[in-house]
Amino acid sequence: MNIPIPLGAKNVTVDFDTPTPPPVNQVPVVDAGKDQAFVLPLNSATLSGVASDPDGVITNVIWEVVSGTGQIANPNQLTTKVSGLSKGTNVFRLSVTDNQGAASKPDEVSITLTDAPLPPTPGYVETFRNPFNTQADLTTNNGQYGNGKVITVGDRIVFNSRPAYVSSGMRSEWQTSGSSQNPEEGALEYDVMYRYIVQNNCHSLQSHPSTDGGSGSPAILHEDGTFDIVNQDTPRGSWTHHRTGIKIIANKWYKVRLEFKFGNGYVRFFLDGVLISKGSWTGKVGDGSGHYWKIGFNGAFDGDNNEAGKSDILYDNVVFYKKV
Repeated sequence: MNIPIPLGAKNVTVDFDTPTPPPVNQVPVVDAGKDQAFVLPLNSATLSGVASDPDGVITNVIWEVVSGTGQIANPNQLTTKVSGLSKGTNVFRLSVTDNQGAASKPDEVSITLTDAPLPPTPGYVETFRNPFNTQADLTTNNGQYGNGKVITVGDRIVFNSRPAYVSSGMRSEWQTSGSSQNPEEGALEYDVMYRYIVQNNCHSLQSHPSTDGGSGSPAILHEDGTFDIVNQDTPRGSWTHHRTGIKIIANKWYKVRLEFKFGNGYVRFFLDGVLISKGSWTGKVGDGSGHYWKIGFNGAFDGDNNEAGKSDILYDNVVFYKKV
């Protein structure tokens, strides 16, 4: 292109317009909302996300399950229902893209479900509670806890029963003594998860209601992969079984309640609030001179294979009640 130069001009500066670069697309921003907490049996909630784009429009929304459970009704909408939540913490992630393909930085929100505090049980009064929140909770009473210790699992602090060989066999037990906290007639509740089950070779709960060495009166055993409630009758070594037929599922939390009476007594076994098995017995299962309970693995050493040593059980929230 020819540009005319005025006559007599010595130095001429010619300015050309520099093309303006297109604006840089700005990334959209998301907020997955505030963390939520509910009490079971409620197991659904609403995910309420917010997204903005300063120089365009949001064209794609996606909600994802990061951990836990949950069925997202409309994962491509900012506000949607989520159902089927599980106990513990369930985490969800929100991300979006805009009309020019820019993706947001994801944001996460948690929905935590917990058990409702149990109301006082009619006819019973609480006498003792152990939440296993510290190692001291494990070692307060005499016990043979082997390799067991207090650990954190998810949102829980629990007693992890892991046996080791001691003088009396493979053990990992927490023990509590004295009829003031362990009544002759009452109830025991606790949460339990079996992470590795040694079949037909352990107690996960047993009591010693007499001083003559009789044990397992009552006790909860594993029998062919199911819960088995037993009692040692007279003569010693004679066992009464109250089989449940309920298969033990690994890595599942159970809430156990055992209502009992020593002596000429009874047992009622509840699992997750449902009465599963009941029975009565006669004979000397207690002489009134004191007793103790053991929570944890109590099995037999099986040599080099040492299958018993692989047992892995979690316990939480042990509570004793006295019948009134």
